[in-house]
Amino acid sequence: MSDQVNYFDYYPKNVPMCEETHGEQELETITELNKIVSGPVEGNYCFIHNTEINEKSVPIKERSWKRQYLREAVQDCTFGLEIGFNAGHSSTIILTANPKIKLISLDICRYAYTLPCAKHLHEKFKDRFGFTKGSSQEILKGKKLNVDLDFIHVDGGHGLNDFYFDIDWSEKNLVKGGKLLIDDAYLPDYVKYLAYKIDQGVFKQINPKRKSSGENVLLEKL
Repeated sequence: MSDQVNYFDYYPKNVPMCEETHGEQELETITELNKIVSGPVEGNYCFIHNTEINEKSVPIKERSWKRQYLREAVQDCTFGLEIGFNAGHSSTIILTANPKIKLISLDICRYAYTLPCAKHLHEKFKDRFGFTKGSSQEILKGKKLNVDLDFIHVDGGHGLNDFYFDIDWSEKNLVKGGKLLIDDAYLPDYVKYLAYKIDQGVFKQINPKRKSSGENVLLEKL
């Protein structure tokens, strides 16, 4: 899947919306990140691609189900890896939804706001949040973290080689019963590869408390 793909051609139709259980400090922290960005932001859990945001911007209701699905997915997890940080909106949701989880995030830092946003989250959440600049292949290839990873969020490079690497690395490094959350899970080549992994008995699709809207999908390592 190339970077030229129009995501809206595949985006799920009639996505449901819901009431949200915001974690403590979640909305406050998102406001702080929005202030740092103060301009167009890449699409994320809170905003559509290229939305101009600032400290007055509010996460759109149309992605409320997707955010709640993420909050529920990280419950009971203790150590997570996030491939793709962007401006830190999903990191914030993870860290505030589960006050016990520690999270490491990776990003190639294509945007000027990424490093300042990551620095802000590190200052706010201290040793619960760490950040490394670079692609997942640059940082993770041939390596194993010295922690028991029980949660991985894949939302990084959208080329097929990147996606295959992220899924294969997750297969090798998640603990049994660990959770793998895939963003943009509706893209056709993503669907095919995940179906292959499920058919091979590597993962099974699960739901936290609600069914997936199709925007993001949760798997469990078998």
